[in-house]
Amino acid sequence: MNVLHQIQNLLEEYKDDNIHLNKLIERYIVRVKERIQDNNLPLPLLYLLSRYKNVDDIFKLAVESKILEIRALILDLVDADYTKDKEQFMGVEQWMKDMVINIKQTVIFEEFKNESIKFVNLLDKRLLEENKAIFLKNKKLGSNGNLLLINFRYYLESINEINTLFDVYYDSMKNSFREGAIL
Repeated sequence: MNVLHQIQNLLEEYKDDNIHLNKLIERYIVRVKERIQDNNLPLPLLYLLSRYKNVDDIFKLAVESKILEIRALILDLVDADYTKDKEQFMGVEQWMKDMVINIKQTVIFEEFKNESIKFVNLLDKRLLEENKAIFLKNKKLGSNGNLLLINFRYYLESINEINTLFDVYYDSMKNSFREGAIL
């Protein structure tokens, strides 16, 4: 039996004993926070906890941890200058494919559909801020910025069953092009 099911059974066992259940949940919260700080928290453990107690503050801690991981991935893998002009585009870049795979494998769980949706919504809000800081700085995008549109359209289509917040970002990105650069 895996850890998630052990915890789930333990919480169920004490569901009628509020004193012990509350102590158990408080200890669980401490452990979850420790795992987040170690960047070693399987999100289903947090999702399970959220079924017993409002843990929005812990969700936010976990989102910040995930954002640092994604930002590092983007900064390590992106080598294009989207403010330049380029004639041809090769399709979705590998960094975006890696980011989508990472999110699908570590954030979205069918067993915790509602919790996954909540987490992705929080994650996307922060991801929007990070992407604006990374890609939409002071310079207008050149035609090479179309590659960014392709990348984020891929993200939208891949994560669409969970969230549509990125539609807003996608539209704002289109407004960040130099005149005549968008295809």
